[in-house]
Amino acid sequence: MLPSLYAAWLQELLGGPIPAETRATCAECAMLAKPGEQDREGLYFNPVMKCCSYVPDLHNFLAGAILDDDDPQMAEGRKTVEARIRAGVGVTPLGLEPPADYTLLYRHGTEAFGRSQTLRCPHYIEAGGRCGIWKHRESTCATWFCKYERGSLGHLFWREHLHPLLAAVEHHLAIWCALELGLELDALHSLLAEARAADPESLQPEQIDRRPEPEKQRRIWGNWRGREMEWYRACAGRVRNLSWRDTAAICGCEVAVLARLAQKAYRELLDPQLPERLEPAPFELVQIETGRLRVVGYSRLDPLDLPAQVFQVLHYFRGRNTRAAVQAIQQEENIALSDDLILKLKDFGILQAPGPGG
Repeated sequence: MLPSLYAAWLQELLGGPIPAETRATCAECAMLAKPGEQDREGLYFNPVMKCCSYVPDLHNFLAGAILDDDDPQMAEGRKTVEARIRAGVGVTPLGLEPPADYTLLYRHGTEAFGRSQTLRCPHYIEAGGRCGIWKHRESTCATWFCKYERGSLGHLFWREHLHPLLAAVEHHLAIWCALELGLELDALHSLLAEARAADPESLQPEQIDRRPEPEKQRRIWGNWRGREMEWYRACAGRVRNLSWRDTAAICGCEVAVLARLAQKAYRELLDPQLPERLEPAPFELVQIETGRLRVVGYSRLDPLDLPAQVFQVLHYFRGRNTRAAVQAIQQEENIALSDDLILKLKDFGILQAPGPGG
């Protein structure tokens, strides 16, 4: 589920295991059309891409962990990281940044994710269709799923809480590593100043051509220039044995707030209780077949197939409490709705708790 470093931190923070997201299967991609199935609604991914349509920020300690990992299964992944370092584009003491032109294209290619081969990650290993750096992937890749066991609630937990928490930890730890390893003050100042001044909507000729910038590299690397791989390995050594308590102390107030929000979201994820009142939510009907409808609630990546008879009784929840609605459906339509089904309808955004005054 998570890289071992992050898994240990979150076990300590949350006090228990995170439920597995078994519907998001990377080995057998859940976002590929089945044989003979036509993608009329544009819901599926390119099979040579899957969700590897993202070049990650590999923070210094993660890059070092990959370089240090002598597992034979990591050999091809290590080579891809070494290649990024040798190319010299986006190679900074804080980590490996995606090329600026790629970031601009990714930001504006909203319909290209999972479909455009131009966006394919350089760490994707074509032989076997797998991620070469899976064991040490960063926060975005570690917390992104196409489908969630609890639908919108899972999305909220992983994307709105765990991802910001881990991303903030990565940022603060990367800077902490630079301080710990004695990066020259002028180099650190240049590094942070250039990051603040960067315009994500404007590209320089060197960025368009993906050419190294020797003067910039001299400024930001200082006394470590030319020893980038050694630097990243040293960063990994600093972080490898940190507990969550250590990490939280290093990262400060922002991470403390995000950690508390993640704890709250974790408790809600584990809560199986039905709301006292529910009502039909806005959703999209994308496919109709005999006896079955496909609807999109919280995400187009995770549509829900409903029996037509369930769809036809959703209106019973309007203006009634949940138990009264279930009883009326049973008595008037002879349809028994289980608590698990109702919870699923709520989780997937087909039913919702009424708003204020509802």
